[in-house]
Amino acid sequence: MKMAFFEEYKLNTEQNKAMMAVISDTGRRFAPLMGLIISPIYVGLCFGVCVTIANILKTFKELDE
Repeated sequence: MKMAFFEEYKLNTEQNKAMMAVISDTGRRFAPLMGLIISPIYVGLCFGVCVTIANILKTFKELDE
């Protein structure tokens, strides 16, 4: 597979259009925003699940004693 790199000083209009049709910066632009929204939710869910499991195990341990 041939890799094509376009250097800025070598770009012409057709190459620029081809490059823009293939690549997009949308993912990179929204990554920090989504990280700020999704990360706290994910961490909260993981923490909640771990605390719930710990409480269930603690309750079973107390019942065995």
